[in-house]
Amino acid sequence: MARALVMLTDNYPFNVGEEFIEQEIDVVCAQFDKVLIIPMRTRRADAKQTRALPANAVAVAPASSVPLPWWATTVLRVPQVLMRAPSLYENCPFKDRTRALIDARFSANAVDLFNQVRKIISKEVLSQFESVVFYAYWLHTPAAVGVLMRRYLMDDARKGVVVSRAHAYDVDERDSRYKYLPARRFLLDELDHIYPISNYAAQFLRDHGERRPGQIQVRRLGVPEVPVVDRKRSQTVSILSCSHMAPYKRIDLMTEAIGELEKRGWNVHWRHIGESNPDRLAHARELADRLCPRSTVEFLGHLPNAETRRRYSAPDITLFLNTSDGEGVPVSVMEAQAAGLPVVATAAGGTPEIVRHGVNGAVVPVQTSAAEIADAIEKVAGADDGAYQRMCEAARQTWSQMSNARRQYEDFAQHLAELSHEAARRARSA
Repeated sequence: MARALVMLTDNYPFNVGEEFIEQEIDVVCAQFDKVLIIPMRTRRADAKQTRALPANAVAVAPASSVPLPWWATTVLRVPQVLMRAPSLYENCPFKDRTRALIDARFSANAVDLFNQVRKIISKEVLSQFESVVFYAYWLHTPAAVGVLMRRYLMDDARKGVVVSRAHAYDVDERDSRYKYLPARRFLLDELDHIYPISNYAAQFLRDHGERRPGQIQVRRLGVPEVPVVDRKRSQTVSILSCSHMAPYKRIDLMTEAIGELEKRGWNVHWRHIGESNPDRLAHARELADRLCPRSTVEFLGHLPNAETRRRYSAPDITLFLNTSDGEGVPVSVMEAQAAGLPVVATAAGGTPEIVRHGVNGAVVPVQTSAAEIADAIEKVAGADDGAYQRMCEAARQTWSQMSNARRQYEDFAQHLAELSHEAARRARSA
């Protein structure tokens, strides 16, 4: 019998976002007979598929639920949560009202999404497969929905495996508004395997208690190989950055650092890739005009993944810059290192696991200043030719050892296939 994979994402392959899945999807799909991808944040009425999928994969967005205020949906879903997964409620409202409300809202959303997912795939369809792996890309709503799918859409739960990646916002409570993430105990209890993308994230999860040996395993992301380029420096410091412009990315701080370099007499050309929100782009351009008027600054907006990687390989780029105050392991940094670019970055999340100070770039504290960032840029840009070339070579070596997409994703896909085979054997021997 055939084996299936159900992949639960935020938006991929619809609209924009989660571009990093593009590097993984072909390799993972090759290990299964049928793959269904269901996004948790994109609804069918707004879904525009923007990424091609392998021939054995199909993506379907859930329908929109009845438009109600979030509090009304939360109240209406209480009976269903109590019936399907009462352990999603982890906090007593009499002890911690805020956390109890977060639990209720999260639970209601997970159950509501599960109800929509049931309209896409039924127990009868899943029963045709020898085994099914439910693969959540985020240790949040997708993981909770995956648990509910195995529990209520499998004719034999032993044929199902539920796993989840874990990144940053879905791991570190300190990055959340109320310093709390819902369903942590529920997910640790129910998930067969959790794959944090960094040692940093793994430690956060282990602090909550590993439920069974080997449940939490670091499985890193990766990026494709790009041609090695011979980087040539000039009187202009050419800086590349890439991210959307959410506040935690601290593009304003990055702009201040460019302004500080300008004050010190550096000739700077800064290119930033990312962001499609016109208001954020307009704000960034206005701030750059004011803080670094003599520098050449380009905000290129959202670019396709292939075009972004091409920009990393431009031989005139001096270094890559990241100033986030919260990260998992930045894909943009991996892409820079694949192109042999030294990186200047904050020590956010798992970033210091791949950016080593003085070896392949420079690391500054998360709680930093524009002046400290400028100091770090100067150390890389102002290094002698031999030291600079050694940083370029070390950046490429780091990518090869830790972020090579072919190696990382082939190993991971084979691991998922082994879990699928084990589930099928378990069901046959029962």
